[in-house]
Amino acid sequence: LSTTSSVLNYGWIGKPLPEEFASSVNAAEYVKMQAYTRAKTLLSLVSSSADLAVVLCFWLWLDGFEGVDSFLRVLLPDSEEHPWTPVWRGIWYWAILIFGASALQSPFSTYDTFVLEEKFGMNRTTAATFSADRLKGLLLLVVIGIPTGVMVLGYFTFFGRWAWLYAWLALSALQLVMALAAPAVILPMFYTMTPLEDGALKSAL
Repeated sequence: LSTTSSVLNYGWIGKPLPEEFASSVNAAEYVKMQAYTRAKTLLSLVSSSADLAVVLCFWLWLDGFEGVDSFLRVLLPDSEEHPWTPVWRGIWYWAILIFGASALQSPFSTYDTFVLEEKFGMNRTTAATFSADRLKGLLLLVVIGIPTGVMVLGYFTFFGRWAWLYAWLALSALQLVMALAAPAVILPMFYTMTPLEDGALKSAL
């Protein structure tokens, strides 16, 4: 659906500025905006196409999903002495797939930041900041993702037919906590948060 909407939107890029906006939008800036949107859309289409091609190849040709599962079952076999083994095997399974997806997207995100955004004068990210943000994202994935994965897989391993309900309740509660924690804790790790100045907009909000 996202790809379809991008293709449809791409077809409208290059249209002349509507007359009703002519007095409020700078014509030169409008042309630049269209060029930027065109470049971003093309990159998105190439990226999503590459993702799809790799996933299909990994799944249908290399039998990768089953291969990873089989490898982990040999490495971490089930045993009565270690009932949590299926949970940890699932965590490793997710980790391998997430690492693979991140590695696939890394060239595209690098190009987006240091080539495309730089071309249009919209990049203020340094290589150090870019790398630090990637490491912070990985840290958050470990700190939040692993406990969440253990919780969900633990429910489905030990709680039988009602596991879906417990998992849904727990994830719903986690979403509420994250909605409160994100602006105060997570977003400041990546962005400079500035309080809204007094004025009409703040009063209206």
